[in-house]
Amino acid sequence: MEHELGLTAFFNDHLAGLGAAIMSLFRIEVENAQRPWDNALVMELLVVALLVALVVSLVVSGWNIVHATVQNPVPTLRVAPDRALLARGEHLVRINCSGCHSTSHEPPLSGGDEDFFAHPGAPPLGHIHAPNLTPGGRLAAYDDGQLARAIREGVNEQGHTLIVMPSAQMRGLSDRDLAAIITYLRSQPAVTHVVPPRELSPIAYLMIGLHMVDVSHQLPVLQARPDVPEGMTSEYGAYLT
Repeated sequence: MEHELGLTAFFNDHLAGLGAAIMSLFRIEVENAQRPWDNALVMELLVVALLVALVVSLVVSGWNIVHATVQNPVPTLRVAPDRALLARGEHLVRINCSGCHSTSHEPPLSGGDEDFFAHPGAPPLGHIHAPNLTPGGRLAAYDDGQLARAIREGVNEQGHTLIVMPSAQMRGLSDRDLAAIITYLRSQPAVTHVVPPRELSPIAYLMIGLHMVDVSHQLPVLQARPDVPEGMTSEYGAYLT
């Protein structure tokens, strides 16, 4: 029900104006046409109507991709505090997370200042910032299983896909490295830095519906992930990338 109400609100806010503009176009064309309508005008109106229907359907498809509840189960996971994992967790966070989730590119991950959807010359897609992942931010809303799912499968605590999160690269994390990251994230100081909320424009939903913009959702990780031995090997190099 919440999903349906959200879609209704989106249409009211963003697409009602489009519908009014299309109706105005039809009225203008009809008023300017000689009766009986000539075939060319009828074909123009049909093409416009079909294009509008296609665009609306793609926008709705993009909305559904972003806001639908996915079927990835929350892993049964409880990471016990372990000081032996902190150094490894900090190392992984520094090379994988700090570049986006910190304004200084260093821990703590108090949230980034880069707007991933706002670039000069790009269409108006909306706004996405990397959130605050300290105990004073979004991290507090996640239990360990939900956090593991967000990292490896790109699904937030509400069961919706994340966007921009590189879960395709993180999906292969070993269970030990995943636990190390979670341990380190929980150990950070609680920073109360408020990051602007995510906002997506109709153009963003259209591009997601066209699969021109990828979302982060990955298939569930259902099997144990063993460690990859550290060393100057191709296997470890591939694991880190």
